[in-house]
Amino acid sequence: MIGLRVPGCVQAVAEKRGDTRPVWFYGLGDPSWAVVVFRDGQREAAVWQSGPRRLWEEVAAAVRWWRSLDRPAADRFGLAVTAEEAWVWLDTPGNRLRDR
Repeated sequence: MIGLRVPGCVQAVAEKRGDTRPVWFYGLGDPSWAVVVFRDGQREAAVWQSGPRRLWEEVAAAVRWWRSLDRPAADRFGLAVTAEEAWVWLDTPGNRLRDR
């Protein structure tokens, strides 16, 4: 789901240390990065980021988008490809997902 909405970005989840777990996001085409440190029992997470893209804002927007679709599982998404175009759909090929 994040890959659909945040192109050119990879995610790396670090091992948990104590009650914290960092999650890293790296831009593939530029030096952008973000790290979000989640702490057990906390609703808020600490965020650091740098580079021309604000990756954490893009990821957070992707999560809001996914939630607005009622949190569909990965098996509900599909890809349709014709000679003229390609699109991602939810539940049926006729239900195209809009671009960002």
